[in-house]
Amino acid sequence: MWTTMLAYLILFMGFITFLGGAFGALMLIFEEVAKTERVPFRYYAMMVGLISGGLGMIGIGKRLPTAAAIFA
Repeated sequence: MWTTMLAYLILFMGFITFLGGAFGALMLIFEEVAKTERVPFRYYAMMVGLISGGLGMIGIGKRLPTAAAIFA
């Protein structure tokens, strides 16, 4: 029971992290199109880190109940 709730919480936070990274990348693209200056690549690296972290959390959240059923 607690493992399932923890899995759903991790899954939800993964989606929030992924969406935050995608929104940030979208804002950086719009900022670069609107201005003549280029946005530094380190900002894109932060957005890629958020997106990949969110995908990793989604994967952990999806497999946690399976692992708990196997090892319990």
